[in-house]
Amino acid sequence: MQANNPSYRCFTKAIKQDDTSPTYSWRWIGAKRGWFKVYEDRVECGLWRIAFKEIKTATVFRTQQWFIPVTVLRIVTQDGGYQFGFNPWSDPMPHLNIPTEEQKVRLKYSTFSIAIRIAALIAILWLIFK
Repeated sequence: MQANNPSYRCFTKAIKQDDTSPTYSWRWIGAKRGWFKVYEDRVECGLWRIAFKEIKTATVFRTQQWFIPVTVLRIVTQDGGYQFGFNPWSDPMPHLNIPTEEQKVRLKYSTFSIAIRIAALIAILWLIFK
């Protein structure tokens, strides 16, 4: 494998985030969408290049969004954290040359996410009963 040829690539949604667990959040609305590429010594997503030697921790969160299984990879470096959301058919983890911790989690709702759901419910009820 050459340094400029990825060993694996898949489409992802990604956010720069501190080292918290993934949540339903407004950050995912404007998330970076692009190819997640795994190389021998790094991962890339758009302009983000994260060398394996810079990674302090890597955690794989397995969860469900409604009934669809999803995976979120959280990478923490000295400069901050990144979260990458993957579809059920994508699995870059076996290709990563770093140790990862795996956790099964239930996604929590952010304040913004709860407010949007309440507003949508009120709008639906208003349409039904007007």
